[in-house]
Amino acid sequence: MTIYGDLNIEDGATVEFLGNNSMANIFGSVNKSGNATVTGTFLDVKDKF
Repeated sequence: MTIYGDLNIEDGATVEFLGNNSMANIFGSVNKSGNATVTGTFLDVKDKF
């Protein structure tokens, strides 16, 4: 997944990475609030998580 901007993960939301070759390439900021979760194994290209 490539995002040109910010990723806002709101309270109660889940982002789930599936498979063995998942990657996140975020050019903005990652903003998690409350009980937001990120699960799965993935390559964080720009070390935003």
